[in-house]
Order: sequence, then structure tokens, then C-alpha cells
Amino acid sequence: MLGGLTIQGVFLVVIGAAILVVGTTSLRRQIRIKLGNFVKQAKVLNINHVTKRDDEGYLIQNYYDIKIEFDDDGKKQQKAIKCIDQYEKNDNINIIKDIERGEYRVYGNDKVGVFAPFVLIISGILIITMPFVQISFGDSYMSILLALLLILVGFGLIMSYCKAKAREIEKIDAEIYDILKWESGQRKKWTNPTVSYYPIIKYKIFGREKFIRSRYNSSVPSSFKKGKKLVVYRDVNTGDIIEKNARKSMLVGGIALILFAGVGLYSSLSIILS
Repeated sequence: MLGGLTIQGVFLVVIGAAILVVGTTSLRRQIRIKLGNFVKQAKVLNINHVTKRDDEGYLIQNYYDIKIEFDDDGKKQQKAIKCIDQYEKNDNINIIKDIERGEYRVYGNDKVGVFAPFVLIISGILIITMPFVQISFGDSYMSILLALLLILVGFGLIMSYCKAKAREIEKIDAEIYDILKWESGQRKKWTNPTVSYYPIIKYKIFGREKFIRSRYNSSVPSSFKKGKKLVVYRDVNTGDIIEKNARKSMLVGGIALILFAGVGLYSSLSIILS
């Protein structure tokens, strides 16, 4: 016990705090982007494809060194940045300045989380509060908070589905061209680095063949097969390539969570009010 909290309670507080930090960080980033004019359009001046393979034939490096030019407060700036997607000379891309690192990187709408920041923030607060409510008021009140949390998560899933569904997209035939083997961490005496496998996806757009590294990975090398046919999507308004369209599983899961939580909320309230 720690201040009346059980080990499980301390664990909930830690998890809730972590989710709260992720949510507040994401919210601050969004506010800075909207108010600080951090997203800029740049022109690709030059590009160099860097690759390297290991002894097994796996790609272990696959990125692009690109030189870009953009306007910054009326002054022309040129920067060299690295990216995982292929571009060509004279392509126009969106870039954003990473405030923490002071570096520029490619910015796209497909690189956002499933849940909105406010969903993460409220979820974190609810999880942190649960063990204290249980100590002060009992299990029924904690169950109410749990039901509210599930309703919030379900609402977040439905919102994410609707947002994705509202995009104007077009389908593009694609295939897995190669596999990137990525090791995170260092090989030590008692531990090995974590290995993840990313498919390199090839597609053709406007008559030009292009490649992107998938945002999704697996720890199992057999999860991806070279030559496997896929479908990716292009956002007509932004030009972003999106790997996954709106998934009905998110809508169904969100509705199921809300219904399940509603039953639990009703039961808890009935016990408290009886």
C-alpha cells in the first residue's frame, strides 16, 4: 500500500499520467502548428536515395537525402533533410519545423494519432482518478468512471472513423517491393536489439513510379511478402498517400464500447441509487 493505494492503483496512476502527458504534448503541438505558421511549402531541389543491405539481403537503410528550398518570412531558405518517402526534383512538399530539435521534416496528414488530444487528456485524468475514487467512495463509483472512460474511447473511435471517411480519396494499386529490417537499441551481452520489419511499398501515380516506407511494421519477418498486391489511397485535397482508409472496425468497436459502457453505467447507478 502507498498512501492507501494498492500496487494496482499505483499502476493505474502511472498509466493515466503517461496518457495525460501524450495528450497534452499532442495538444500543445497542434496549437503551435495552428498559431505559429510552422507548416511551410517547400520545393525539392535535389534528392539522393541512400540504401544499405545486411548479409541476409534485408534492407537496413532506406531513406532519401533531399535538398529543399522554401520561403521563411520573405527570405529564401535552403535546407537538407532526410525522409522515408520518395520525391522527385521540383516536387512541392509540406515541411514543419520540429521545435524541440530545431530541424525541419516532411509533414503529412497521414501521420496523426487515432485519438484526438482531448480524448487522451480526459482519459488520462479519469484513469488517474479511479483508484482515489475507489478508496474514498467504493467500487460502484469507480465503475462509473470506468464506464465513462469506455464511452469516451468509443466516442474517439467513432470520431476518427468519421474524420477518415470524410476525406476525398482515390484508390491506387500498389505492391510490396522490398522489406526494411530495423533494429532499435544496441546489441549487448544479455540483450538483443528489438527488430521490426517494414514493407517498402511501390505504386504508380501520374505515370510515375514511386516508393514509400510503410508506417506499419511487424516483429515477424514472414508478415510481409515481396510482390504482394496492395491498395493505397491518395488524399485528393492534400496529395498525401494513405495506407489505410476508414475502417468499419473502428466504427463498430466504438459503438460496441459505448453500448457496453452504457449497460455498466446503468448498473452502477442503480446500485448507488437503490
